[in-house]
Amino acid sequence: MIDLKTLSDQLLQLESVSLDNPDQLFAISYIRGHIDLLHSQDAELDNDQLANEISESFKTDKMSDTDQSLVLALLKRIQ
Repeated sequence: MIDLKTLSDQLLQLESVSLDNPDQLFAISYIRGHIDLLHSQDAELDNDQLANEISESFKTDKMSDTDQSLVLALLKRIQ
């Protein structure tokens, strides 16, 4: 299982060094929003389940392919 709190903390640290990269900040914020929501629901997920949850949200959020790729690439990098 993924420790969502630890993952969120990693993203927070990454955010502090990404202030000059708006695309990176968007991906960080998007993932942190989902992680924080899942953490508040005491969800327990493995890496694949988290990736699936976030991928499913793209349908609702109607994100561009570029933004989807940025989010998924970041998610893979931090896991």
